[in-house]
Amino acid sequence: RERGAEGPWRSAEAERAAMPAAVLVLLSHDRAEYLRRTLGAVLALADISLVRVAVSLDAPARFGQMEAVVTDARRESKGVSVAVWRHMPPSTTRGIKPRPLALIAGHFYAALERALVAEAHSHAILLEEDLLVAPDFLSLFRAAAPLLAADPSLWCVSAWNDNGMARGVPPPDELGRTDFFPGLGWMVSRGEWVSTLRGPWSAASAGAMSTGWDYWLRFSGVLGTRECVFPLAPRTRHIGRRGTNVNAKEAIFLESFALSQRPAAPPSARASAHFAGAGVSGELSALQLAPYDGWLRALLVGEVNSTGAPLLKGGGPP
Repeated sequence: RERGAEGPWRSAEAERAAMPAAVLVLLSHDRAEYLRRTLGAVLALADISLVRVAVSLDAPARFGQMEAVVTDARRESKGVSVAVWRHMPPSTTRGIKPRPLALIAGHFYAALERALVAEAHSHAILLEEDLLVAPDFLSLFRAAAPLLAADPSLWCVSAWNDNGMARGVPPPDELGRTDFFPGLGWMVSRGEWVSTLRGPWSAASAGAMSTGWDYWLRFSGVLGTRECVFPLAPRTRHIGRRGTNVNAKEAIFLESFALSQRPAAPPSARASAHFAGAGVSGELSALQLAPYDGWLRALLVGEVNSTGAPLLKGGGPP
């Protein structure tokens, strides 16, 4: 039996019904060279026709230059439509210039509001201008969307793994769960944004966002114990060497992470057939809360190994 062929993953049509009108939003500031590379990789995805694409800009002085990059990318993609959104950041007030991290948080909030409220997309996939995507980047979100809809203990899908270094040879098809928001290419549904995140994010003070919107998501308590789906082998790679949150030394470290080279699931195919739940080979249903927690507990006490196979009694942790 083909893996994942039951439940919400039974067909490509069921996957599309779980993510019917998604938009991939590429947030960009003023680094034209990174936008060119990332947008080019996005538009080259084999399944890009399944989502809408928008580039959100937040540096008014560079709007013209950055929009020229988008125009060139549209031309080179031979027909893929790309919308451009202009976000006007708050100006200096009473001689106090907003902190860069607060400005970035404001840009993410504005992009989520436009994508999920003003334009009523079912899901928003958020990507930054200095994140290169794997060929099966979108396939990950297509496969995980039914899981996100079926399991209320989940709130997002991320393309990143903080432990996904290349030297560890992470399994290219396995997905796991984490309560530590990975970011770096992630998806949230409209329902989740409106019911859980929108109000607290809007009400958060500049001080609360002073260490970054991603830290706020992790440590504010808004999400409680809820978790995200993530791939053991990352589907994004950080290519930036300059920016608010990265420098050349850190960039060298980030280049040591794996990046999946698996091809995308064709647009008409079932993306979930390309993935498996970590610990129980073959079924994404193993990522639902009860079976996943059961496997994790058994792993920690040495009853099973990392693939879910039973260990001899007294054999110790794998």
